[in-house]
Amino acid sequence: MPEVTVIIPAYNAAPWLADTLRSVQEQDFTNFSCIVVDDGSTDATAEIFARGVAHDSRFLLVRQAHAGVCAARNAGMELVQTPLVAMLDSDDIWHCSFLRRMVHALAKPGVRLACCRYALFHDKTCLRKPQAWINIHATGNIWWDMLLDSVFCMGAWVARTADTRMVGAFAPSLACAEDRDFLLRLLAYCAAGGDGSMICIPEELLFYRQRRESAVRTTTQPLETEWTLMSEHLEHPSVPPTVRRRGYSFLAFKMAVIAACAHHDLKAALRWYAKAVVLCPANMNLYLLPLRKLMLSLSPPQKLPWLCSFLSRGDEG
Repeated sequence: MPEVTVIIPAYNAAPWLADTLRSVQEQDFTNFSCIVVDDGSTDATAEIFARGVAHDSRFLLVRQAHAGVCAARNAGMELVQTPLVAMLDSDDIWHCSFLRRMVHALAKPGVRLACCRYALFHDKTCLRKPQAWINIHATGNIWWDMLLDSVFCMGAWVARTADTRMVGAFAPSLACAEDRDFLLRLLAYCAAGGDGSMICIPEELLFYRQRRESAVRTTTQPLETEWTLMSEHLEHPSVPPTVRRRGYSFLAFKMAVIAACAHHDLKAALRWYAKAVVLCPANMNLYLLPLRKLMLSLSPPQKLPWLCSFLSRGDEG
């Protein structure tokens, strides 16, 4: 039996799916299965699958009526029979060593989840999109750090299947941030295992594609939904008061960014920023991250060498 199952939800993913599937197929850890859940695509998603990996018995295509990414991931989870599980979005790319590094970390006693760093890249290029929002107050606890800043994302982890099922399914009722909700539940559950229950590999092994559609979806989410969702996680009884206070401060800061950049409401943005400062005046993220954003905007674009090589080989093929 394979050791790990990879779940890929796909909806009208034809422009990107071939690269995603190839990044899984070329893993140097080969003892895996991969379930692609076609969520009612109306484009050539199924044909791309057939052309690329249908001959590889490790890959399975499951088709369903369009029901959304939560339903697609949940459908994939129901089919998992391996002790480990991972998820990858249909437009993202894994480094060829991703599964090996994750499975090796999970072989250590007591480890329930392994993850890695990730790099954002602009669609149709291999150029890095700089990440300005680096948490200056990093705690070393993956769960707490994600409450302070979104440093953890779908596709950057492998966990024990039993643990993912214990935290419950993805919530179809959430119009946005459904992945963050699931990941925070998973991290909280794994963190209960104590120190050493989660390991983060400090290398970029996931390449997270930035498309215009995903950017619009992120920035137009309702402010009330964001506040309600994150408040539920910040009020978890195991969150230390200092982390909770800084978490609410960062949340208010994020609301200010959304109000300014997406809603173009400067007054609301200033109100949220003031609230962020009042909640935690010692939160240095509030003062240093805008400066970092400015400096990064003035820097020349950088290439991601491994990604450039991977994409060029795909173009040649």
